[in-house]
Amino acid sequence: MSDLGFRAAVCINNHITCWNIDSIFMNNSEADAGAIVMWRNIVVTNLNSSFVDNKGYSGAIFGWIDVEIINTETRFLNNRGQFGGAIFIRYRGRCLNSDSTFQNNSATVYGGAIHGTDDVEVINNATLYINNRAHMHGGAMSNINGGKYFNIRCVFSKNSAGLIGGVMGLWFRGTWTSINCSFIQNTGISK
Repeated sequence: MSDLGFRAAVCINNHITCWNIDSIFMNNSEADAGAIVMWRNIVVTNLNSSFVDNKGYSGAIFGWIDVEIINTETRFLNNRGQFGGAIFIRYRGRCLNSDSTFQNNSATVYGGAIHGTDDVEVINNATLYINNRAHMHGGAMSNINGGKYFNIRCVFSKNSAGLIGGVMGLWFRGTWTSINCSFIQNTGISK
């Protein structure tokens, strides 16, 4: 547990830059995030790393207040959380995903792979979202209150949500842009 009360395998607080290169975060289980909790003005770069079978409030990574998460050739597999099966960003954050994979992640509430609240930006380039699930909204991704999502050359396949948005659930002041993306067998209503 960190001095802030956050719990994860790694807790990072206030004006820190962190690099994870060729790293594996596997089978971590904590209250806030299985692998990483970031708080205030943090940049975490994951290069050719894997987040597998982690679970918590957010399955793998929870970023809170002015954070940036950069994932390049990184895999998020079988992570489980309440908000964001793999990643949850809250209050003015940014997530850049390039040549990465989000597969078989699940959330009991919002965002099977990624969930954001309050002015979050997510940019996906050549990233795969496969078989992610949310019990309520946003099988692959969801956002509440000010989300900007930009997708180029991405594949969204077999993602599902119990209620709304097999791929994306976006509410209040948001934008969604997709360029040269494929959407294959996603579903927004459970059967």
